[in-house]
Amino acid sequence: MTRVWNTPIFAIATVSFTVDALFSAVTGPITAWLSKQRLLEWARRWVTSLGPYQSLALFAVPVIILEPAKPLSAYLLGTGPRSYRLRRRRSPEGHRCGKTISVE
Repeated sequence: MTRVWNTPIFAIATVSFTVDALFSAVTGPITAWLSKQRLLEWARRWVTSLGPYQSLALFAVPVIILEPAKPLSAYLLGTGPRSYRLRRRRSPEGHRCGKTISVE
């Protein structure tokens, strides 16, 4: 039974990687143009003026605060109130949320 799923999964992965590569080719010039703009010059100066420990805190604190929410949301999607489970099954957003949580 496992071999039956190999071809469709391989096809889906191939399409996914191809779409990702095409999307990256489109966003490359946009990213280059945005990098030349000085939209957040003040933020760049502030971040580059920080020391190593301040820079670590700048990026680590949001991760420390938000990471516990992922297992909690997976738990609620799996065992929470019935409305969470029904919403996950019926809506594409719930499926994407569960997929994102399981991947990360």
